[in-house]
Amino acid sequence: MAIVNDVINAGSAVRGTLADLRRYGARPLAIGTLAVLGTAAATFARHEGLALEALATLPADLWPPEACPLCAAGRPLDGAAEA
Repeated sequence: MAIVNDVINAGSAVRGTLADLRRYGARPLAIGTLAVLGTAAATFARHEGLALEALATLPADLWPPEACPLCAAGRPLDGAAEA
């Protein structure tokens, strides 16, 4: 059995799915995705003993709010505040 998701960044959906499946006795062997953003998914898969299969791996810049360059500059994350 595999958990399949379109794109994985922080991996919260995969983590929740894995927890639910294990709660009901399932034993997934792999995570499959079109793209992985960053390294969190690979670290998680390794820790959980799951294979991770992805068509693409791309960098991702995730920051806690106190380290976010846009937050520090007082810039909105989207254009909504500028309208």
